[in-house]
Amino acid sequence: MADGWINQQELCDNPDLSIRLAAAYIADREKNTDPNATEPGLSLTSQLAAYNGGDRAVGPSADCGDKVPRYQCCTNPGGYAETQDYVNTAMGVYNAYNQ
Repeated sequence: MADGWINQQELCDNPDLSIRLAAAYIADREKNTDPNATEPGLSLTSQLAAYNGGDRAVGPSADCGDKVPRYQCCTNPGGYAETQDYVNTAMGVYNAYNQ
């Protein structure tokens, strides 16, 4: 992180940093959500997917229909299998701490 950028290996080696960055990312997205929007903001799972796989991960899937985000489409995951695993793991930890 000497140059100001954090690479994937640094996030893997430092889970505390990874969690803090994910929480900050999600909080920032929530803060910047338009309260007058006609559609509700992204769900927590979609926010986690966007954090891990980028905003395109939560866009509509051409293979599974417009109502299914790309990262959830199992017909043609298009490289989002890692994001699916990340979301499942993160939600498992979230649910364990929320009991």
